[in-house]
Amino acid sequence: MNKEAAVELCKRALACKHWRWIIGCVNEVGECYAGDHLFYLGTYPDIFQPATLGCLVVLVQEAYGDKVVISQGNGWWSVETDHYRWDDDNTTSFQEALVKTLEAAK
Repeated sequence: MNKEAAVELCKRALACKHWRWIIGCVNEVGECYAGDHLFYLGTYPDIFQPATLGCLVVLVQEAYGDKVVISQGNGWWSVETDHYRWDDDNTTSFQEALVKTLEAAK
């Protein structure tokens, strides 16, 4: 995934109705959200940064409760809900699968 596509994906995550900043999320300039901390430079989450990726997983789990299965291995991933499945066959990254899942959450 090129840099422009990665940035667009990060911005799509931010636009999801279930997105919220969780303590530990890092924005695109490396600022870490600490609860009461306001970002000074960055505007969107860096979902390719490990801590923020973990926060994205939590947000998907919160949005779906017990109706989501998230699996990841060496070069493969799968995010399944009652109605959808995103995996390495139809997405370019684990991050994209999670963002699509969050976008589809009611």
